Amino acid sequence: MNAELLVAAAGMLILIIGIALTVVRCVRKCPPNHAMIITGVGASTGGSSYKIIIGGNAFVLPLVQQMNLINLSVHKTTAALSTVYSKDSIPICASATLHFKIIPTPIGIVMAAPALLGKTDDEMAAVVENIVERPFIAILQRLTAKELKGSYSDLADEIMKDSRTDLEKIGVELVSCTIRSIDEVYDRRHSHGGPP
Repeated sequence: MNAELLVAAAGMLILIIGIALTVVRCVRKCPPNHAMIITGVGASTGGSSYKIIIGGNAFVLPLVQQMNLINLSVHKTTAALSTVYSKDSIPICASATLHFKIIPTPIGIVMAAPALLGKTDDEMAAVVENIVERPFIAILQRLTAKELKGSYSDLADEIMKDSRTDLEKIGVELVSCTIRSIDEVYDRRHSHGGPP
């Protein structure tokens, strides 16, 4: 009888250790400057299909829930434009350095998840560049080449203002924009100005 009791106690101990190890493996910690997004069965909160954790731990059920991380750090990229025609039909090439980040609020993260979740830093940068290039081109096209040589900081502020709404739709904010260069493109074939 003592042997049976000892075997039963050992079995219970192994079972308790197994359950404890499973629970420990299911608890996930959110690293600094990241948001943890949990999807799957039981992950929806407040009408969203995501459960968002910013700092702290979460219990992720194996097989029925998935956990992804989204980086909330500031990212850097360059928007480079080649041959945009200014208001006075001068071909211009320009570049700007962009610093952007995911808006670190639950709403910002929910907006960013469909557009950016699972993307590498380079892929996120490409999405932001694409959005910022539209207002950048529009600004270059509505000013003369001489006006473009003015204050780069005013142009950068205008780019940030004009791209804000579209970036907020994907949960991103432009932290800074610095115009690196705006140069006229000299082409002998089109030296008289105007698009080719």
